Formats: sequence, structure tokens, C-alpha cells
Amino acid sequence: MFDVLTIYLPITLIFSMSNEIWNCNNPRPSPKGDYYICEWSESDMFLHKGKWMLRPRDMHDNIFEKIARRKYWKKLGYDNREIRLK
Repeated sequence: MFDVLTIYLPITLIFSMSNEIWNCNNPRPSPKGDYYICEWSESDMFLHKGKWMLRPRDMHDNIFEKIARRKYWKKLGYDNREIRLK
């Protein structure tokens, strides 16, 4: 019993955390599955030239979602102060 827990539990935790981190770094409007750290939805996105993009701000974000948004827009080459949506 103890051997199963010492092997299964760390593998499960590593897989779960890597899945959550991947979800935070790759936002999409309707992810398949349950995520607890970054819960993206269609209200967090907008459609621009046929591509879903993450909105630059949302007042309901937790700290992980704020960090993910900042990284997303920085990767696109924008500073948060420069983003203006119409």
C-alpha cells in the first residue's frame, strides 16, 4: 500500500500541476476539462481576425490569471499600459 502511494501520488501531482501550468500559459475560450488555477472562459476572450485572443484585463482575476495575462500580452509585444481595445 505504501509503495503504491509513494509512486502514484508524486506522479499524479506532477502531471496535475504541469497540466494547470500549461492551461495558464495557453488560454483558450472553452478548455476541455476542469482547471482550478486559471479558469478561462469565452468572457475572458475576444475574436480578432478569426483568432481568439485573451482580454488584457479582468477585475475577477486571481493572481495566477493576472500573471498569465501579463505574460500573454508581453509575448505579443505589448505592455499592459499600451493596450487599448475598441
